[in-house]
Amino acid sequence: MSVSVTATDNSNGRTASDNVDVNVWCTNCPQVVTGDSLQIDLASSQLPDQIMVGQNFPNPFNPTTNISFALPKATYVKLIIYDMLGREVARLLDGLTSGGYHTVTWDASRLASGIYIYKLTAGKFTQVERMILLK
Repeated sequence: MSVSVTATDNSNGRTASDNVDVNVWCTNCPQVVTGDSLQIDLASSQLPDQIMVGQNFPNPFNPTTNISFALPKATYVKLIIYDMLGREVARLLDGLTSGGYHTVTWDASRLASGIYIYKLTAGKFTQVERMILLK
């Protein structure tokens, strides 16, 4: 979709406007949408203070689910899915990822119903969560 975008940096009052083709995803930043105009307060869309990993949503799911996480700075990230026997069934991320809020969608349509584990590793940080695929 082509929209008129105006961004304002509240720390110095500078603004920029342009007509662009965009897909917008913004977590925890106030926004006002009217017609084809989108306004985002950049001062409110700061980076998180620490690495955060959310529970996948929806859970249980069939066949796709979203895994959200946040990084305070660019970090090498691995996001790997395992079955209950510890076998890797999917590697969703394996590389440098920018700081900010991210969501990865996993399509498990080729797998059987059951409990799966996702493990996010970012630098020295590691977190593991469970999810249920129900067909």
